[in-house]
Amino acid sequence: MSIEEVYEEAIKTFPATTVDTDEATETFYRGIKIVRDEDGIRFYDTTKGGDTYAEFTQHEYATMCVYGWREGLIRVKMENYKRRMELVEARIRMSLLEQHSSKHIGMLKNRRQQLTMSYVDASRQLNLISHGDNN
Repeated sequence: MSIEEVYEEAIKTFPATTVDTDEATETFYRGIKIVRDEDGIRFYDTTKGGDTYAEFTQHEYATMCVYGWREGLIRVKMENYKRRMELVEARIRMSLLEQHSSKHIGMLKNRRQQLTMSYVDASRQLNLISHGDNN
């Protein structure tokens, strides 16, 4: 599947917010920004990158092309949840070593739990898709 086909699937499949300007069409859905302009189609992850959105990596583009918009989006999100869980785990370890307050460590553990729950939810969605549920 090409990026163009993934883009068309994204526009048709989900209710997304789309902004049309003279220069580009920007579509936002679940933390993903899709820009279509004279330079082509680009995907950005709004959950990473700090002050600016981070463009998808080659691996993320490949995931979208192999699995399509719906399944590819879930797989990219799952990778992001894993990455963020690893960051929180490292922070927890550092906080324990530096003997930070139990309140701070508890906050980090709560964040880890939230990310774990999000990952499990995405995993369930992926299982539904892979077993033929197209809703």
